[in-house]
Amino acid sequence: MAWWHGHTWGILGALLSVYLYTKLKKNITFNFLKGLDLMAHVLPLGQAIGRWGNFFNYEAYGGPTNLPWKMYVPAHIECQVMNNLSIFILHFYMNLYGFRNLFISILLCKK
Repeated sequence: MAWWHGHTWGILGALLSVYLYTKLKKNITFNFLKGLDLMAHVLPLGQAIGRWGNFFNYEAYGGPTNLPWKMYVPAHIECQVMNNLSIFILHFYMNLYGFRNLFISILLCKK
C-alpha cells in the first residue's frame, strides 16, 4: 500500500494545522515547537481510537490463525481474501500500543 493512502495525510494535516495556528493566531503563548509538544499526546490517542474503526469495518486485520483469541469474519462481510476465516486481531494490539504510547508520553511530560 502506498503511503499516501494511509494515515500519513492525517499526520501531515495535523502538522500543517499546528503550524498555521501558531503563525496566524494572535495572542497565543506558545510557538510551533511547543505546539508540536502539545500535539504529541493527541497523536497516539487518535491512532488508538482509529483502530476501533478498523475493528468494526473488518479492516487492518492480521493473517489467518488458530489462536484462541481469533476473530471470525462472517461470510456476508466483503473482505478481499478473508471470508469465512478466523483472523488474528491485529487492530486490538494496535489499539493497546496506541494507548500505551499515550500513557508513556503523559508520564514523560510530567518529568
